[in-house]
Amino acid sequence: MNLHAVGPGTFLHARHVQVRGPDAELLTVGHPVLKRGPDLCDVHEVTLRGLPAPTVHGGRWRIRTPTLTLDLPGDVVQVTLDGWSIRLG
Repeated sequence: MNLHAVGPGTFLHARHVQVRGPDAELLTVGHPVLKRGPDLCDVHEVTLRGLPAPTVHGGRWRIRTPTLTLDLPGDVVQVTLDGWSIRLG
């Protein structure tokens, strides 16, 4: 399975996740993502680990690889011991 419930409002996507917002895009294939929010469709935060360094241009973090697309404002990203925490809402 790709999706595992970890706790109330917390889900681990083991293989694939796609999140799009008015100013953010995240698509992963083969990168686990911990997703938090009131339900599956209302995402407030995602946490990722082991990602390549982003290209920073105009205050935006960007990564494009065959298995990862990330394009979002740098001010929504916090680097933590758990990886990158990205606030989306």
